[in-house]
Amino acid sequence: MRLIRLTLVPAIISLLICSVAGCCCEKRDKVETKSVSACPARPDHPLTRQNDRQAENADMADMALTDIHFLPNRPILNGTGTDKLNRLAWIVENYGGTIVLNLREPRSVLTDERMDTVVAYLKQWGLPEAKVQVTVGLPPNQGMSAEEAAVAYDKNRIKSCDAGSANGTILGGK
Repeated sequence: MRLIRLTLVPAIISLLICSVAGCCCEKRDKVETKSVSACPARPDHPLTRQNDRQAENADMADMALTDIHFLPNRPILNGTGTDKLNRLAWIVENYGGTIVLNLREPRSVLTDERMDTVVAYLKQWGLPEAKVQVTVGLPPNQGMSAEEAAVAYDKNRIKSCDAGSANGTILGGK
């Protein structure tokens, strides 16, 4: 017992001293985050362009910023919001479109400040004033109805190639 006390107590004290010294000596400089390109080039993979097209189409369908893209109760973009707005700015620059702020309180001072932040960010991105379109409200995309989704699903089903389905039936039914 005495041996444990003689070795454990000094070890704990030295760990505490090291942790306190490490916290006090830590640099408190402002850290700049490296800006990641909205569309990094990856020409080495054959599906790269197809995946990029799918991601661009998804982003064009959902050009909305919500409360989760801002710091709580502030008009400042967080990391997720900065990444999303980088992608949206690239899409607006290449394809056009309107960015929608889908916020919890559509009519408030905070909403106006957040809109000003988004507009300033897009102008800083280098977009001409004519392309900078930001509105507040619900995204205009309604999505697919259940019938449209079922038709799209059926259209993309794979026909079976094995001998058991020589009659032309589709996998999973019919």
